[in-house]
Amino acid sequence: MPVRARRNDAVIVDQGRARAGAGDTAVADSLLRAVLTRSRHPEALLFAAALAERRGDDRRRAELLRELLAHGGDTAEADAGLAALAAQAGRWRETAARVLDVLTIGVGTYRHPFPADVLRAALTPLALSGPAALADSTLAAAERTRPGWATLYELRAAAQLRDLRCEDAATQFLVLVEFGIEVADAPERLRRCRRGGTS
Repeated sequence: MPVRARRNDAVIVDQGRARAGAGDTAVADSLLRAVLTRSRHPEALLFAAALAERRGDDRRRAELLRELLAHGGDTAEADAGLAALAAQAGRWRETAARVLDVLTIGVGTYRHPFPADVLRAALTPLALSGPAALADSTLAAAERTRPGWATLYELRAAAQLRDLRCEDAATQFLVLVEFGIEVADAPERLRRCRRGGTS
């Protein structure tokens, strides 16, 4: 496809995003359909996956994200979305592997910011319901690559509390205090942990 046509497709996708943002998904669908019938433009695939997520169509979202990866689109966003879907399904090893991939490649640009919200959707169920050791190691890697992301410390504390690693969890809560964030129920959660109960 000529460069000019690809550029026009990106503009049309941006118009569709604007219309969807204004609540007009019918026009957004129409614009998106026009682009996807003539090309599999990565921006169109990413937007289509976002619309599928908004509609709760996980199967379609996964198909589009996999296709996006195959077409060389925003791999960090696609892997983050697939990690979130894996977490919803309880596929913890896949969740962790995809999160680690995102942390390795996800630099963040103006057009494609680091997918923090989508990663949070993967990391939260991993921390609260996944294997505690896997959650802890994944969150430790995330803390090393994104040390300014406060959410990671609270999620890691939750995983450590589930594993009765009370003092490690206390360290995570202290880091949050350095961010200016006090977790109101942290003292009670730590007391329960020290008595042998999970939070």
